[in-house]
Amino acid sequence: MREAAWGPFSRIVALYRPTVTYAPGLWGAMFHSTDNRVMNRLVSAFTSLVLHRGLKKLLRRVQPDLIVSVYPLTNYAMRQALTALGLATPFVVVTTDLFDTHPAWYAGHPDLVIVPTEGAQQRALAYAVP
Repeated sequence: MREAAWGPFSRIVALYRPTVTYAPGLWGAMFHSTDNRVMNRLVSAFTSLVLHRGLKKLLRRVQPDLIVSVYPLTNYAMRQALTALGLATPFVVVTTDLFDTHPAWYAGHPDLVIVPTEGAQQRALAYAVP
């Protein structure tokens, strides 16, 4: 997000800790209001719009052998950028939420999804992760 997003969105990661610490109700409202297929599609499309050009530029510059994501909001956008560039770079998601995993973790059809608990695995299966 910091390197690829345009405008104020490049600073969104820096807002996570203060939001969770000082406004947990706001964080919870954002999480739960987007914790469904319809809203997740909208959020994924928006983050892809914000990140697409920057991610393509970053991928061309870095030319990674493997991409490991530990941040759910970038997953759909990453897959879109890889596809746009015609890259077959393996894309792995390591889910850091223990149980109530957000559908954004699974957006973009990663090549591999690693989950920490059986509860997270059940949630992934509900979102059609093989």
